[in-house]
Amino acid sequence: MSWGDDHRRSGACVVAAIAFAAGCGRIGFDPAADGGAIPGGINLESTIEMIGGASLASDTAVEVDFDRTQTALATTDYNGDVSYFVEIVATNTDTADHDVVLIDGNSVVVATVTVPQMTTSPTRIRTQFAPVTASTVYIIGVTPTPAEGLDLSVLEARLVVRQVGATKTRLYFPLMTSPQDIVDTKNLPSDGYGSFTVADVYTQGDMPIDFSQWHKDVAQFATLATATPWTFDALVSSRSLGHTVVASLLDATTGAIVTAVSIATDGTMNAI
Repeated sequence: MSWGDDHRRSGACVVAAIAFAAGCGRIGFDPAADGGAIPGGINLESTIEMIGGASLASDTAVEVDFDRTQTALATTDYNGDVSYFVEIVATNTDTADHDVVLIDGNSVVVATVTVPQMTTSPTRIRTQFAPVTASTVYIIGVTPTPAEGLDLSVLEARLVVRQVGATKTRLYFPLMTSPQDIVDTKNLPSDGYGSFTVADVYTQGDMPIDFSQWHKDVAQFATLATATPWTFDALVSSRSLGHTVVASLLDATTGAIVTAVSIATDGTMNAI
């Protein structure tokens, strides 16, 4: 990972669209039982991480919708008998239950995850939802507690896709994160919510430990989808009007740029 210009970012990942050969099974996958959705397909459950760093909370009297959790999901990438879930890891130290919501690209709440009162230890909670047909971007919203405190905290959030009898899917490989002991309550760009640089040349960013190295080995996949099976997603923002933000995927061996994404932003919104 490398960055240029004055920016903020929240998450990045490499995405692979994969079509599985009939009867193919690998670690983490189960061959579909007789009578599965597609004969010869496999059963699998894949995740799409939504939080690339600081945990989420609300310290205002209104719900905070975190655009830095923007995550794209296209239902056309999956087949077989498909179910979709949103899953969070959260705490709630209040004496009342509180909700975390999943919002689609039309600003419609498509799922609500209730965190029970006095959930003092990080707890994983999952609920099913019906996604928008085709492709849309989802975000996480956190409802406030009555005292406008930090009683409700979301440490992790992800979309989960469960397929039975599948012959194609899309896998995501997260490439960075940042400490969860930092709490984001305002949905504003901040040094603590990702990596940044103020240089006008590519650098590794200010927190190299937050970047992951991923070994790409296409031999581990049965059949890649045609056209462009590999994509690079990045969520970026700039503090300066008119400045272009550039996020790049680098070859760790050669240092050469593999993929570049250029986004012009006014600094008030994250963009995927």
